[in-house]
Amino acid sequence: MIAKGDDIEWKHSPVREFLLAAFDDGTIPLEHSTTIGPKEVCDMTKNEPAMKDAKCNELFTTRLLALSKEVVGTVDRANDDEEAFLNFIANHPRPTHN
Repeated sequence: MIAKGDDIEWKHSPVREFLLAAFDDGTIPLEHSTTIGPKEVCDMTKNEPAMKDAKCNELFTTRLLALSKEVVGTVDRANDDEEAFLNFIANHPRPTHN
């Protein structure tokens, strides 16, 4: 769905894919809102081919924040899942006899 005043479809946008990859490889810190801010992220990535359609406006800032929360939530969930799995294994050892 294209947001009002926007000319790209965000869900399948190359801009979104580029930003996800940048979060994954650490180019953009997950805590960007407290460290460098969305304006700096935009300045940092404006020369990338995938960012040619991106406008550094309030909508970009909102999407960047939502995307970083999505990435952080994924990392947190993976950690929680691993902890729950290890807890299950500790409480339910493999049977020694059939």
